[in-house]
Amino acid sequence: HGFMMFNSGSTEVEVSEFLYSFVRMIKPRRILETGTHYGLSTAYMALALRDNHQEGVITTLEVQSDFATAFVDACVRTPFTPPFFSN
Repeated sequence: HGFMMFNSGSTEVEVSEFLYSFVRMIKPRRILETGTHYGLSTAYMALALRDNHQEGVITTLEVQSDFATAFVDACVRTPFTPPFFSN
């Protein structure tokens, strides 16, 4: 059994779930992410910051402009919530 992915090139579901749990556990106030891609790991970490009920900021860097543009467009259109999370 391999890892599950949401799309080609994004973080695996298991890695995203780990990042969510890790951010919940260590409760950082600042996160620096290098390599945004489509922003899946960013979304998981943002949800963890929200669920920690504290102020937090994620700075994410992407060198490929098409990925950066897609990420910004997706954030503007709708907030992302993974299917197993609820508000």
